[in-house]
Amino acid sequence: MTNTNIIYRFCTANYILLVEALPDEFNGEYMEPEDLQHIRAKLKRGTLQVFCVKASITHIKTNTELSSDYLGECLYKNITDFKDNLRLTHQKYGSYFHDMVKTVIQESRGVL
Repeated sequence: MTNTNIIYRFCTANYILLVEALPDEFNGEYMEPEDLQHIRAKLKRGTLQVFCVKASITHIKTNTELSSDYLGECLYKNITDFKDNLRLTHQKYGSYFHDMVKTVIQESRGVL
């Protein structure tokens, strides 16, 4: 993974919505030992990636970040799998991607 991978970018005349994957380290202290061993083996083989997702809204004229939301220790086969999580919003399930975008949009309203 490069330093930053853009998952999603949407621009209007005044704002940029950006969702990006940032480097992260796997801790796993919250996991059961058996699961932890399994995850670490997949990370070592490269069949699983760990990254932090940042969603943000930036005001273009002032280059001011109006809001941001982070989700660390994301474990997916690749970044596309995180973005594909968007498909779940059409069902009865939640989506981290969808929730993060919704959060930064709501938080940025009324900041400027």
